[in-house]
Order: sequence, then structure tokens, then C-alpha cells
Amino acid sequence: MLIALACVAAVLGFGALALLLDRHQEQMLRRTLRPGLRPWLRLAGTALLGLSYGLAACAQGAASGFILWFGLLTPCALLVAATFTALARRRASR
Repeated sequence: MLIALACVAAVLGFGALALLLDRHQEQMLRRTLRPGLRPWLRLAGTALLGLSYGLAACAQGAASGFILWFGLLTPCALLVAATFTALARRRASR
């Protein structure tokens, strides 16, 4: 259960960090966010990735949790990248 929560936190963290780019904001939200919101997105993304590590460390211990966390980051980042790409293509074709 903790590993699944670590995956969810990593996906949400990567999503928040991806929304820092103007291009992704335009593609996903069809507008740009207020500049004052960017530091909060960066903080939320970083905090969610940190929470993801904490959950992995609770599940496996500090050393094994770090290895597990690093292993989780790759598929989570690929999921966010694939989702952003698919949604951008879908919206562009409309």
C-alpha cells in the first residue's frame, strides 16, 4: 500500500513540476497560470517527490527504500510525459 501511495505522490509531483513550463500550461489548461503560482507549484512538486521517498523508505527501510524510490521515478515520469503528450495531441486535433 505504501508503495502505491509513493507512486501516486511521484506522479502528482512530476505533474506539478511539469506545469511550471508555459508550453505545458497552454496545452493542458489552455491558459498560463499567474506568476505568483509558480513557486507554489515548485514547492508542491518537490514536497510530493519528497513524500514519495518517505513512503518508499517507510515501506522498505532507508537504503532499500532509496533504491525502490529511484526505480519508481522512471515509470512515474514516463507516465506523466505520456499523459501530457497524449492530452496535448488530443486537444490539438479538436
